[in-house]
Amino acid sequence: MSQAAKVSVCIPVYNGAMYLRKCLESVVTQTGMQLELVVRDDGSKDGSLDVINSVARAFSHVEWNIAQNATHRGMVGNWNECLREASGEFVKMMGQDDLLLPGCLHRQVNALQENPSAELCITATNLYSATDMKIFTKRRKWREGYNDAAAVICDCLCRAYNPLGEPVTGMARRQSMLKHGGYDESLHYWVDVDMWFQLIQNSGCVILREALCGFRIHRKAASFKIQADSHKEFIEIKNRYSNNSFPIHLSRLQWLKIHLDNLARWTFYKVLG
Repeated sequence: MSQAAKVSVCIPVYNGAMYLRKCLESVVTQTGMQLELVVRDDGSKDGSLDVINSVARAFSHVEWNIAQNATHRGMVGNWNECLREASGEFVKMMGQDDLLLPGCLHRQVNALQENPSAELCITATNLYSATDMKIFTKRRKWREGYNDAAAVICDCLCRAYNPLGEPVTGMARRQSMLKHGGYDESLHYWVDVDMWFQLIQNSGCVILREALCGFRIHRKAASFKIQADSHKEFIEIKNRYSNNSFPIHLSRLQWLKIHLDNLARWTFYKVLG
């Protein structure tokens, strides 16, 4: 890096005490940038705030921005609370049960600085079970480095699937996220994809094919609880972004595959969580 950029890692929290300490410690041990942790507790009843304050005391050299919401905002509302409070040039939004692997932030900042026209950097990710067992690595299908928007958006919409990955996989420029108004609070399952598409539709994104973060599958995860919203929201996202730049025409066979994929993902979470 030419200079030490500031990165805001945003962690919205709600009853996340079980995995929260591991999540926070994986962030505060990152090196190579100015680091800010923005943590917003949405009214947890399981001692999450105590865990947050304990880790903050142990790693006091890091810049912390910790607060509890005055009223319960819900998942996406809490994402936006964190985003509004961030002050870094770059932002990573991650779940309370996610992990960053060593070098994650440094690598993603470098990638965005080396590709100034890109608004987003996505990495591969490891999937872990509720008991910390590594299940497999989710690789991104696109080539290493810069990829244009058309290839990425069309691939996602033709599969009704999010090959870009979960929020923890991404790093974006804060001003660009704010320019688009933050996360759409009318969405639940495809809300992160909607943000990715907004960011890259007029530019592109950088892909890092190495796994630099971890996503945990378990039955208490927000992603498990909102699986039922997946298909309905896919239709909405398809209608938003299917246009002359990103023409999407799905056959009956593709629609059948989409339904089967949704069922398979739900089953996967149920069994391994």
